Amino acid sequence: ARWLSFFQQQHQEALPFSVHTPRSAVNLLKYLQRQGQALRRGRIRRPLRLMVAGIPNVGKSTLINFLVKGAPARTGNCPGITRGRQWIRLLPGVELLDTPGVLWPHISERTAMPLAVVGALPAARLDLQEMSLWLLAAFLERNSEAALLKRYPGLKPGDPAAMLEQIGAISGFLQATGKIDLERAAARLLSDFQNGRLGRLTLEAPPE
Repeated sequence: ARWLSFFQQQHQEALPFSVHTPRSAVNLLKYLQRQGQALRRGRIRRPLRLMVAGIPNVGKSTLINFLVKGAPARTGNCPGITRGRQWIRLLPGVELLDTPGVLWPHISERTAMPLAVVGALPAARLDLQEMSLWLLAAFLERNSEAALLKRYPGLKPGDPAAMLEQIGAISGFLQATGKIDLERAAARLLSDFQNGRLGRLTLEAPPE
């Protein structure tokens, strides 16, 4: 709701829906259909063309397959369309361009951390323990510790570094020396978050 309000204040149209709620896509498809019909009634009749753009691993293919019911239809080669992209007929008079994931050429540390935590950046680009500490801090800042406590019984919220050690101990990640394997603990935490085992947590909020 806050994001919708933000976009409306910027005079940008936005519609909420989820691939997990098929009925919620009806409004989007009806909106696109109306836009396509308006173009076909104009002086220059042409299809409404849309582009799906986003960072890697954000769910673009899942979204497209959801909209076309898993049966995309190629519309043929189009000028300027390079290999790896394809036009998909979504509705009569509405075509969709599928594109590979893209990222900014220069990413600040502030932007890189949430992208890496959700799996949009290769984990090798950032330190796993640093990522896990950032994620634990995000849970604490948003008062979402309950999801952590449910996944890791006995965990005591507090300092992120201490929490990571507890997660390692609870998971039984011990090194030969008897010390807790923090690298495995960090990998476990990030995997649990990316696979939805820690519930829903928004890492970015609209500007106030």
